[in-house]
Amino acid sequence: MNGVSIYAFRANCSYRRHFESWFHADKATPGRIHEMESYHGMLACVIAGAGLALIPRSMLESMPGHHQVSAWPLAEKWRWLTTWLVWRRGAMSRQLEAFIALLNESTPSS
Repeated sequence: MNGVSIYAFRANCSYRRHFESWFHADKATPGRIHEMESYHGMLACVIAGAGLALIPRSMLESMPGHHQVSAWPLAEKWRWLTTWLVWRRGAMSRQLEAFIALLNESTPSS
């Protein structure tokens, strides 16, 4: 994978840092890192054959054109990222409470 262009969000994005860490752990050096504003843009570049992108499978499968690319899961060590749900203080709604309850139901207990 040395020299392959990658398509990612800005440097402060956790997916971008994860992608770069994966390259570094493999002692590989990506080519140019193209900063994109959307997963749709990343996918368009990959479809065009311009490089690689790290996109959550659920997002990829919801996007037009996803059948035009090959996707493979990362190794177990690299497969999981912690994602935080945040909201404005004092803005709790019934819908947000229901969503949090749904997340708690589907999350395995530690």
